Order: sequence, then structure tokens, then C-alpha cells
Amino acid sequence: MEPGLRVNYGGWDQILRKVILNILSEGRDLFDELDANRVTRLIPIIAEYVTLLRKEALRSKHMNKYLTQLYEMGIDWSFRGERVSWSRISLIVESLDNTITVFADSTRILLYDLSRDPNSYDDLLFFAKNIDDTYKAEALNAFQLAKELESASYLSLFRTIVQRKASLSEIRSWNYRLSTVKNELGQFPMLEAVKKDIVELSVKRLSYDKDPSHLRAIYAALSNVIEPFTESTRKLIRDLTHSFESHQFESRCERYNDASSLINCANFEWFSKNNNGYLNPAYAGRYLNLALNFARYMELLRGRDFYMSRIRDKLWQAVFVGSTVLWSRCDAQSFQRKEATLNQQINEFIRANDRAKKWQLEIDIQNTLENCN
Repeated sequence: MEPGLRVNYGGWDQILRKVILNILSEGRDLFDELDANRVTRLIPIIAEYVTLLRKEALRSKHMNKYLTQLYEMGIDWSFRGERVSWSRISLIVESLDNTITVFADSTRILLYDLSRDPNSYDDLLFFAKNIDDTYKAEALNAFQLAKELESASYLSLFRTIVQRKASLSEIRSWNYRLSTVKNELGQFPMLEAVKKDIVELSVKRLSYDKDPSHLRAIYAALSNVIEPFTESTRKLIRDLTHSFESHQFESRCERYNDASSLINCANFEWFSKNNNGYLNPAYAGRYLNLALNFARYMELLRGRDFYMSRIRDKLWQAVFVGSTVLWSRCDAQSFQRKEATLNQQINEFIRANDRAKKWQLEIDIQNTLENCN
């Protein structure tokens, strides 16, 4: 029987795989154990791949420690009827050897993919083969920073770094963002309780605003409320992060390229205790709940609908653009009425199918967003 993808081994391939790996781990001969009379088609193919893979691994710096994984790859090729040349095997082992100790997870993913399609992934193999010491040092530094800061998003990037074919400049930008966050966050030890959340907020912001002083202003504002409102502050940070993601390229702020214009557009200085800040003690924390609702509104209004885009823009401008914070002149009762009214109007707008109804609700929402007299 000729091995190949169309062959139904009926589960015997898995049994034979275990037997073969056991024989190889004990240093015994495959032919002596499984094909003494040289009558099978499969065992000679497996033996050839095993021999070539072992030779290349022993010539490498690190892959001799991963012989079992290489053997499994060769066995997969054999059962699938793959034809893999010696030069191809040499390239595969050399490429894997260059990344296995630094990018273990990403290299294992590549090894798995190659076991099923050994004659593809040329771009990834050559990328892995040509990674130099400078690249590795930059990447390792960024990885250590990501671990220290517990940055889930950046740690996930490293798990597929070869597949991403991340450039050296990209790695250096990761280093800049992570080291900046570490340095700035280190000045605000009271934010340790929300570190994971604030790190994700910070690295996303640094992707388009590289001025660390703006992070410092956000950290200072959050520090003002973290002590009595830890859980609310955590939710606020997550909602701000979500707003950055969903609105970064859709909002009116996308027209701005320089940091000062972006700050003016989003107006993050409002997150302070000064007289014109959302965290002004006189407001008694009323904007924390509004922040949660704002993030929900922005998510509900995502989409291609023209009217939804207009409402999103009106909300963004009302909350982040202007000379005063939203409803700054409203007393507590008026604020609560406006908050409840806006919530009802947004929900009605989401459900509305009639254009005339949407048009009227847009006018009503605009009126609700107006400040009190």
C-alpha cells in the first residue's frame, strides 16, 4: 500500500506512531523491529526521514534536544505521502534551530504546520533563518517587559512572532511603548491594583501618541479616584481602552497626526479634579457611571449605518470635544434626568427602523446632550 492523504489507516497510524517513537527513543533499529524482510512501503520512508532529520539535528546547535518532535514530523510526512528533499530538510532544521530557544511557542507552531505541509511556508522559513542577534536581543527585552507588565496583548504577539514576520523596527516600537509605560507607571505605585488594565490602555494610546507626558496626566487623574473607587476605576480604564479601539480610526480625531491636536480632540486633561474636570469632587463621582454607559453606546452604534455614525460622532464630541465637560452646569437631579433620557433615546434609536423616526431621535439626542442653563 502506497502511503498518502487518501489512505484510511483506521487508527493504526496512531498506534504505529507510538511504537516507532518508543523504538527510536531506545535506540533500536526500525527495520529489525518492524520490517526485517523489507516488505513494507512505509517503514523505509520513515527510516529515511528519521535518518536525515537526525543528521541535521546533530549538526545544529539546539535541535538535537528536540529529536522527538522532529521524528514526529518525519512520521507525519511518511503517512501523508509527502516527498521532502534533503535540502528542504536541511533548511527546515536550520530555520527552526535559529528560533527555537528564543521564540519557542512560535517555532513549535511552525514545526506543526511544516509537519502537515513541508514544502510550503518558504517566507517563514527564510525569515526565521535570517533572524540575527540584534533582533533577538530587542525581542527578548520587549518580551521581558511584557511579562513584567503582564501585558496580555504583547505576550500574545510573541507567541506568533515568526508567523507575523515582525520587523526590527516594529520590535523596537514595542520596546519603546512597553518601557515608556513601565517608567511612567512606576511613578504611580497606587495604580498597582489596576496595572493589567492600565497597561493595555497605555500601549494602545502610545501607538498613536508618543508623548509620555500625556500618559502621566491620565495616570495622575486615575490616581485621584483609585483609593475609594478601585473597581469603578478599573471599569473606567477598560471602557476607555475599548473606546480607543473602536473609535481610533472612526472618530473625527483620525484627521489629527500630532500629539497636541489629538490631546485637544480627546481632551484627556478633563480627567482631573480641577473645576473643569470630570473628577471634580463637586460632581460626586457621577461621571463614572456615564463612562460605562458611553462605552456601551459606542459599541451598540458600531456599523456602517449612516445615522449610527452620526450619533457616534455626536456622542464623541459631547464627551471629549469642547470647552466644558458634558452637562457641567446641571445639578444632580437634572444630570440624572438627562442621563436617563439619553439612555432611553439611544435604546430607541437602536431599535428604530424608520428613517423619519431616526431623524427625530437624532434631533432629540442632540438636545439632550446640550448643557443645562
